[in-house]
Amino acid sequence: HALTIAGSGSGKGSCQIIPNLKEWPESAVVIDPKGEVARETAVFRKENLGQEVAVLDPFIYASVPDELRQTLNPLDLVKTSADLNTLANGLIMRSE
Repeated sequence: HALTIAGSGSGKGSCQIIPNLKEWPESAVVIDPKGEVARETAVFRKENLGQEVAVLDPFIYASVPDELRQTLNPLDLVKTSADLNTLANGLIMRSE
């Protein structure tokens, strides 16, 4: 496990996250709002580490091949009314 906290432009991605993802042979879940890490590591991990890579990038920030892009529709997970309530409670904040 790793947690990296630093200011903008401090080299978090280029000095720590990207090099580690190019060496780490196991699965990884990366939150990458700008798409930089996906752009630098997705193809590398697929071709050199033999990983199955899925990039969730709804705003098309990351420059990755289309075959690596995946989608997630949370409504596909709804099977019962309880599932729907759970999803709604996670999306909608109640005011007090």
